[in-house]
Amino acid sequence: MGKSCDLKNPQSFNEKLCWMKVYYGSAERGGLVDKYLAKQYIADKIGPEYVVKTLGVWDRFGDIPFDHLPERFVLKPSHTSGNVLICKDKSKLDLTALKKEVDRWMRRDFYHQGREPEYRRIKPRILAEEFLADKDGKEVPDYKFFCFDGIPRAVCLCEDRFGEGGVKLRYYDMQWNPLPFRKVHTVLGEPIERPAVFDEMVCICKILSEGFPFVRLDMYDVQGKVYMGEMTFYPDSGVKAFENEDWDLLIGSWIKLPERQIKGHIG
Repeated sequence: MGKSCDLKNPQSFNEKLCWMKVYYGSAERGGLVDKYLAKQYIADKIGPEYVVKTLGVWDRFGDIPFDHLPERFVLKPSHTSGNVLICKDKSKLDLTALKKEVDRWMRRDFYHQGREPEYRRIKPRILAEEFLADKDGKEVPDYKFFCFDGIPRAVCLCEDRFGEGGVKLRYYDMQWNPLPFRKVHTVLGEPIERPAVFDEMVCICKILSEGFPFVRLDMYDVQGKVYMGEMTFYPDSGVKAFENEDWDLLIGSWIKLPERQIKGHIG
């Protein structure tokens, strides 16, 4: 980001995320970011109806029974972030190329990339999920809620994640007013109408985020039915700048830092 991170007196959103990685993060919370184990946590908290259906989980690529998977599905590793395959036509899969890609996933140590403690001891697994689509068969948008100890304060609408033009993002407040900021190197999406299930999503946020100084909760609206995606404690690992630094400071002010739980070792 071109500047030092103040961990003695953190003020900005990014600085506070990095402070929590050093002094508050915990490998014991790995079950909250593990793409497979988190499903049970979410089901216990808000109900299994909000969990995306799991088609299978395996330890290695050779164990995946592709003949028994549906024509459309999602494949992802349990232990990283950002790796995903959207299969819309199984007959067009290049299994040789896919194996190389999945093997790269399985070798990836996401903890060593950004030193996010929650990823430190997650077991690498391959997860297949149901493909979520709108009434036209297109991928559904991703609603990423920024929550602060039970209080959702902003939501990032993520669209066209796998489109040719790249992902488009736009932030809104809790009254669905567009917020005038973005992070660097992001494409701004066009404003859309407030989703009909927005209030339901907010209620989920209040339940799942309680007790966490900050957590981002990702959700999907699938033809009026809400599904939980994942829980993220350090968006962009706390090292991606805002175009306007004032927003980094404002959002940082929403985080009430907890007491230190560890001395501060990241190795």
